[in-house]
Amino acid sequence: MKNFKPGQKVAFISSTEKGTITKIIGDIIYVKLEDGFEIPAYKNDLIALSSEIVVEEEKSNEVQSSTLKRSSRVNLARGIYLAFIQNEEEKNFFEGYLINFSKYNVAFHLVSSQGKETHSVLFEILPAGDAMLVFDDAYETLTKHQSLKIQFMIIDVDEHLFYKAPVISFDIKWNKLLTREVFQPNPFFDEEAYVVKIVDFGQSLKTIGESNLLYEKKHEKPFLQPDTANATYLIDRYQIDDETAEVDLHAEKLFPDYKKMLPEDILRKQILFAKQCIDSARQKRLKRLVLIHGVGSGALKNELYNLLRKEDGILFGEASLLKYGVGAIEITFEG
Repeated sequence: MKNFKPGQKVAFISSTEKGTITKIIGDIIYVKLEDGFEIPAYKNDLIALSSEIVVEEEKSNEVQSSTLKRSSRVNLARGIYLAFIQNEEEKNFFEGYLINFSKYNVAFHLVSSQGKETHSVLFEILPAGDAMLVFDDAYETLTKHQSLKIQFMIIDVDEHLFYKAPVISFDIKWNKLLTREVFQPNPFFDEEAYVVKIVDFGQSLKTIGESNLLYEKKHEKPFLQPDTANATYLIDRYQIDDETAEVDLHAEKLFPDYKKMLPEDILRKQILFAKQCIDSARQKRLKRLVLIHGVGSGALKNELYNLLRKEDGILFGEASLLKYGVGAIEITFEG
């Protein structure tokens, strides 16, 4: 377990934000950022800044990253970005991260168009200053996403307001992933990445493609409109009572086209989905989560245990033999 205390300087693992801890309530740590905003975070989202890291005091809106391999300042607009990182071991595989570079929490629904069909990629809440894995696929699989859309709702935690935004359509030129030059040092990751801006949170909404900027006309009133809709979570559909969720990870339950998928691709996606369910259950403050893996070869069970050993704030072990046999893991969230 990581130990933090108020007044300690910390940095976010998946973004360039740094700040000072103001208070700690359970597993939630409140961090006052360098730009004056205070946002909540989980313990495993933060790292303590060692004495070796020099934090520069910037008076401008520029973002300085200590992880860049060469001196580089990037003037970034607050908004949503999509970043791709090449897998070090399998060069044909790429990880795609949705990045929320803002002071708001964002509930989003990412949708893919494949010919005349549309497929839901992910529906989740992305906390302020955080990143979430949304793609982990081979290049040939990624190119099947002919176009992408994102529908999102902005959540202002400080003001307790919801703001609804339009659906944004954007295209990714997948062939760029085969060009080494597009992977550059960036303010988000230690690794070089191909970064694309998707949404700019300005006074008026800006939808951004790769070749040009498409600005909507400025309105007399801000584009954000209050909405009283309740927040939703990925784990909602799997809840069996107020405290417990039960997720069946069998391929036929998760992927309609699983018969066309390679076994290694199925396993990778099962682990990715399990991680997203864990994060969602934690965000909703459930007490228990059951992951049903079945028996089979045992590969999925082993990978789940490897994943869970890296998680803070949980206890896990075999679920009820009477109810699930030997095919499920029960996770209990501490706090």
